[in-house]
Amino acid sequence: MGLFDTFFRDEKNVWPGPKLEDIKQFDILMINSFSTPQLIFKHSTRCSISRFVLNAFIANYCYSTNDFKAWYLDLLAYRSISNVI
Repeated sequence: MGLFDTFFRDEKNVWPGPKLEDIKQFDILMINSFSTPQLIFKHSTRCSISRFVLNAFIANYCYSTNDFKAWYLDLLAYRSISNVI
């Protein structure tokens, strides 16, 4: 994988968990957090640093769903949810 592949790879098809797209999902996430840790990756699709960190996270993701649940939040598309968090 070259340097440009790291920056321009389409992350939408490789995220290891669900996408946070509705405030109701956030409410469920909060309830579930009492039994299973929940991780929210707030990603800015316009930020190259955020893309770099996202790609590094995905490349090194080696956890089972029993460890925690990983959620993806697109900050720009779902600004209202991001503001609640």
